[in-house]
Parts: sequence; C-alpha cells; structure tokens
Amino acid sequence: MNGFIKQMINQKLNHLTPEQLLQLAKQYDLSITPRQAEQITAILRRHQINIADDRQRKQILQEISAEVDPAIAKKIQALFQQFL
Repeated sequence: MNGFIKQMINQKLNHLTPEQLLQLAKQYDLSITPRQAEQITAILRRHQINIADDRQRKQILQEISAEVDPAIAKKIQALFQQFL
C-alpha cells in the first residue's frame, strides 16, 4: 500500500468518532450499535494507530473481540485486509 494512503488511513482511525464509525459501518455493511461504536472508538483511542503494524492490529482486534464482540472483530479484520 502506498505510504500516503497508509498515512491517511492512520489519520482517520486515530481521530474516528462513534458517529463516523457508525456511518462507515453502514457503508461497509457492518451492523453495530451506537454503544459498540463507542466501545470500539474508545479502544482505538488507546493506541496511536499504524495500520501497517501487524502486531498492533492483532492487539486491537483482540481487544475488540474481548470487550465488544468476537464476530465484529472478525468483520473488522476482514475490512483491514481490504485496505492492506
């Protein structure tokens, strides 16, 4: 993936709001509740996201799986793979 595109994705993930996440989820046919969007964005805020860092992505997905829903974590993982 192009470095510029990675930087744009990282920027978006690092500043994502629950409302924006709900819009993105709808766009990518991912069903999440407003509460889950809040939980996921709270997890994302704990990290300085680097989409290219495999270890970090796995850690974030594990946190989403444990704190939100394993099925949602798997769907998010599939979305990450589309952008890599």
